[in-house]
Amino acid sequence: MLRRARLLTIFSVVSCLLLIGSQPVTAQVDRGGIVGTVSDPTGARVAGAEVTITNLATNQSSKVTTDEAGDFAARLLRIGTYSVTAEKQG
Repeated sequence: MLRRARLLTIFSVVSCLLLIGSQPVTAQVDRGGIVGTVSDPTGARVAGAEVTITNLATNQSSKVTTDEAGDFAARLLRIGTYSVTAEKQG
């Protein structure tokens, strides 16, 4: 009888944990990202260009470099309005 009560208690605890764990979890995110491709006026992609991304509200900048395909990605930026410029010598 004691063993049966113990099993019932364990079953109840596990059931409660499963119910609590199955609830959807939602969170607000205050970060985003900017991705793009840098190309010249002829449409050729520019590898190795320095891309500067500036938050217009805070004037904080971050810099990334384009890959061999001219693509870039800036992640974990605070939500806001940004200016994006690119340059490469030559």
